[in-house]
Amino acid sequence: MQKQKKRTRSQAGFTLLEVLLAVVIMGVSLTTILLQFQTALHAGSISQERTNAVIYAKEKLESLKIEDELSESSQGGVLESGYEWETEVSLYEYEEEDQEEDISYEDLRHETYKLRAAVKWNSGINKRQVELITLKTVTRKEWAK
Repeated sequence: MQKQKKRTRSQAGFTLLEVLLAVVIMGVSLTTILLQFQTALHAGSISQERTNAVIYAKEKLESLKIEDELSESSQGGVLESGYEWETEVSLYEYEEEDQEEDISYEDLRHETYKLRAAVKWNSGINKRQVELITLKTVTRKEWAK
């Protein structure tokens, strides 16, 4: 009579079903992690593009702010990196808050200009834009010495 070897559970190994289930779980987990990594890279790319656009717009505004004399104008162009820029200088219109008071802004020795800088760029199939606006007060030309 032959001795039959009795296998215990620890010696039996994994069943095919257990192996397949483990492979499916690993596949789903790996796919999810890779999709999140791709999303993070895309968000980082968009953030970098927007940061560059803000820096370019700030540079354009700063160049307008250091000018001694301003006049209404607009300019534009394309940077080497492919970003399009546009600046605009216009007289700032004061809002009439109180109709009862007799204030004439034309009598002031200073005038206020609105400075606007816009930067546009293509991001894939989307056209994106950043716009910065500030004010600058200068002495009127007739009061300047």
